[in-house]
Amino acid sequence: MNDELTLRRAEESDLAALSAFIAEQNGIPATQCIHSETGESQQAVYEEMASLYRGGELCFVLAHEGDRLVGALGSEVDETAGRGWLRGPFLLAAGRVWEAAAAALLVELLACLPSAVRRLDSFLNTANERGNAFYLENGFRRVGLVHVYSVPAPADVAAYPAVAVPLIPALAPSFAALHDATFPTTWITGQGILSRLGSDYHAFVRAREGQVLGYLVASLELGSGEGIVDFLGVRSDARRQGIGRGLLETALRWFFEVRGVPRVNLVVADDQANARALYESVGFALRYTGVHTRKDW
Repeated sequence: MNDELTLRRAEESDLAALSAFIAEQNGIPATQCIHSETGESQQAVYEEMASLYRGGELCFVLAHEGDRLVGALGSEVDETAGRGWLRGPFLLAAGRVWEAAAAALLVELLACLPSAVRRLDSFLNTANERGNAFYLENGFRRVGLVHVYSVPAPADVAAYPAVAVPLIPALAPSFAALHDATFPTTWITGQGILSRLGSDYHAFVRAREGQVLGYLVASLELGSGEGIVDFLGVRSDARRQGIGRGLLETALRWFFEVRGVPRVNLVVADDQANARALYESVGFALRYTGVHTRKDW
């Protein structure tokens, strides 16, 4: 890579080449961005990015050397939440050239993000030392480690008994209150989840006397079609009663038997030892570990 780089905002016509570039970079732990790791193929990455782009939820800046794509940095955005989730930086460079190009991409990206975005989060593989150091050097703070777990479709779905039930309207207020109390700083409220529920975005609950004791939110990932456990929460006075396990097994039964997904994934913070033990007990295995960094302004 030389100094003759041109930077510009990505257009929809760029997504095919960009998705191939990202898929290749994500196959290498030292350059992997966990948040943009969608499935295991260029086509899966493309389909997810195209859907986000058409919905106005994706912004990318590209670096070209002549006609050759040599760098990219982007963000998924949620203007309502005022947040963005970074993808990259991806660069074919080394040393100071990498640092200068990454800095230029970040400046351009910040300039084209919606003004409502006031928080950016990055999730890079722990082996991506250069990328993690770059964010820390540019005003981001380290939040902690995160782990990506996954479980493949089993030979027999009967291994996962369905003991929880889908959320019904009568339990919606209790569900929303429990979610907001369990995840008070997350990107979406309980009411926001309720507004999204549908065939690809599902909620399961365990309840007693009209009150939700525990819940799980399950969705299908754009592009790959894999399953995602978005949220799992159990009321503090209902823990250690098998409710979390029952919710997980019910969701896995739905994912594999009803939706036919090839794999289910979830992300958990490093300090959630009990949650990690629960996930491992129902068959989830560690796939990646990443560093979570964040910048607010």
